Amino acid sequence: MIRVALHLLIATALVFSAYEGWVVGYVTDYVNGTSKTDLFFMLENGTLIPLTGDVPWELVGSGVRVEAEVVDGKARLLLPAAEPLAAPPPQSPVRGNLLVTVVAAKFKDVPDEPYNYSYIHDVVFGPHPSLRDFWEYVSRGAIKIKPYYVHWGWITLPRTTSDYCLVPDINTVVKLIAEDVINSLYQRGVQLPDYSYLIIVLNKDLPCDPGTAGRGTIRMWQFSTPYGIRNLAVSWIYHYADWLRSWPDVQLYMHEFGHNLGLHHSGTSVEEYDNVWDVMGGIRLWHYLDSWLGQTEYGVAAGLAVPHGYYLGWYDIMQLNASAYVSSFSGVYWHGPDGVYTAEYKCAGKYESYLDFCGVVFHKLRSSTFGRWVYFTPVMNVTTPWSSGVNFLDVGQSAWVGGVRISVVWRNSTHAKIVSGYPTLDQIIGANATFVVGARAATIDSVAAVYARSALSPTATRTRNSYFLQPLFAYLDDESFMAQVRLYYDSSIKNLTALSVPYPGVVVSVGGPFANRLTYALNPPNRLGAGGLPFYFDTSVGGIKDARTGAVWTSNAAVVAAVVNGSRVYLLVWGIGGEDTRRAAQWLAECALPPARAVVIDTASFRVLASWPLGFEGPSYCPGRTYAAAAVVGAGAASIDAVGAAMAVGGLGVLDSEANSTQLPPLVFSVGGPLANRFTAVFNPVGRVGYGGLPFYYDPSVGGIRDGRTGAVLCVSSCFVVAKLQWGRRAVVLAWGLGGDDTRAAAAYVHYYGKELLEEFGNAAVVVRWSWRYYQSYKIGIDFYTIAKWP
Repeated sequence: MIRVALHLLIATALVFSAYEGWVVGYVTDYVNGTSKTDLFFMLENGTLIPLTGDVPWELVGSGVRVEAEVVDGKARLLLPAAEPLAAPPPQSPVRGNLLVTVVAAKFKDVPDEPYNYSYIHDVVFGPHPSLRDFWEYVSRGAIKIKPYYVHWGWITLPRTTSDYCLVPDINTVVKLIAEDVINSLYQRGVQLPDYSYLIIVLNKDLPCDPGTAGRGTIRMWQFSTPYGIRNLAVSWIYHYADWLRSWPDVQLYMHEFGHNLGLHHSGTSVEEYDNVWDVMGGIRLWHYLDSWLGQTEYGVAAGLAVPHGYYLGWYDIMQLNASAYVSSFSGVYWHGPDGVYTAEYKCAGKYESYLDFCGVVFHKLRSSTFGRWVYFTPVMNVTTPWSSGVNFLDVGQSAWVGGVRISVVWRNSTHAKIVSGYPTLDQIIGANATFVVGARAATIDSVAAVYARSALSPTATRTRNSYFLQPLFAYLDDESFMAQVRLYYDSSIKNLTALSVPYPGVVVSVGGPFANRLTYALNPPNRLGAGGLPFYFDTSVGGIKDARTGAVWTSNAAVVAAVVNGSRVYLLVWGIGGEDTRRAAQWLAECALPPARAVVIDTASFRVLASWPLGFEGPSYCPGRTYAAAAVVGAGAASIDAVGAAMAVGGLGVLDSEANSTQLPPLVFSVGGPLANRFTAVFNPVGRVGYGGLPFYYDPSVGGIRDGRTGAVLCVSSCFVVAKLQWGRRAVVLAWGLGGDDTRAAAAYVHYYGKELLEEFGNAAVVVRWSWRYYQSYKIGIDFYTIAKWP
């Protein structure tokens, strides 16, 4: 009684009234890319009172009765103080059959019917791409969108645009349009079910509501109908431009229906719509598709953000530990200094495939009392509006997100592996990799890259979904990586801008600091390396030194280290001598790696001599490996030939002087021409037809490749030979060009098309011309043109 009396006393002193009702609202999405959210306290008689103050998002349109005080025409909810978000937000699951009614409505004074009803029906209920297809797909079948009533043709509203605009409040206007549609359906004998969905397609925008593309209630509103109270979620879709007659903006329908399900926008803190990775980000992707309207441009969405899918009860979010696999349907979260952060991976789902790239993206979650609670988080230091499409991490990239270092070390078309903190060797094994060797290194150093590729995957080369680029992932230390060019709209100059980043992949730098300048930059002699790496080459003693203990190793020793520097993840593999480097790469391929950031190994016994951090010293567990392939490179060849070997295959790395026919595996790749590689010369000698009648050979008199069948000189630059020869029980693949770059291009051809060649019956060969593919001045891939074939 005392509590009640005190409450009444305060109420009297402040002159307010407490009421019971419901929280409702809608989001207006404007054509110019802005939006407006209106939240109301709805009384039992349907009166809408604008809300002020904090409003828990899960209450909007939920049908839960709450109390509010009304002061000076504004309502404020009487709720306990909001607590900080300590985990992913509360869920508000939506499951089962959703009954949807679609009505095309024209104003009394506007006779135009911009679409036939088949168009509208298929935008909503049709096959891919449609509202139904999208939401059923992203819900993973948790919901089924069922047509409740389909009215073929347009109904005429009882009022003109001027009549509606005489109502001073736009919130009352749109509610009035919905009520007129409900009454019109009732006159046709249609009663809408409680807790169903109504989509109203209007044939014009209103002069008192200019620039509006669409509007959607946040979950349910209560409507007083001739047949009783009905809770309905309503979308209003405006005909805001005439080009919509032939270019369906399907994303708008999908987006407004997202509001009906209870979702808000998910753009950045700068721009509410800037999130290309999520249907609620407001960005539509225009793609030329052959679908229900024929071949035309469709505005589509690129999937649903994991926090939104989690909120609706469809996706999983787990707390991030040392590492995790993420996908379009499952993510991780962690606590940052200013909120909860999430990570997910977008790639090759039905709608994600419309994205230009695959990538790991991040969102920050704020308390749902702020209305908007999902915020896209940029990671590439590009924060201008409309730049979300470039703000993702690809494999081998690393960034600080929400106070945590996050690195991406592996990905395929459905999942990506992310690492929290600094990656360790056991976490990097199997990573998608890009390989770098010294331009002046001994061949044996770069042959080690072949072993390293056995332990690591070649970079996921399909980085852009729209076309196949065929890029390189093996380089010399003095080369620039091929570029991954990400495009975004720079609002400051009102034009598309290219963000160029080095080609993705954990960068495997093979060879010591004197042979490889990249290794030198990250692990210089006589001092600590990047990130405090304690192992370095000490020139005063001619060996590897541990800066922590002073221990020195002058023979049979190598360093293997995982290093994060800037925005990239590196794996360093180098030994005191070339054979030590090769043995270190072999250790990667054949042994179980410890959860250490770096080790010094004995290259004779594979014993771990020192680890960083301490605690992982001792013998290695090496179950061995059965190699299906080998790469043979000339001992005196230029490094770029050996780089090509890493591009072609992972397996045994062998010099031509070591190529013992009794010990080689069933598949042998011989990389480099007959002048650089004696093994190649056995099968493809200079100046004459080769093994098994191989007609393509190097003719020194013209400095080019000649066809022995016709005598024609096929090419003298930018070309190569790739041949598959049956050599007893083995298959030998030759890959060589007129120069080192040509040989590497030949190895790239083997990587991309080698399977086709190996499947040829008997012996086969091609001569191919190649060229770089550019975007502006950036190298982004390679093109191949076949000149001649054998047979």
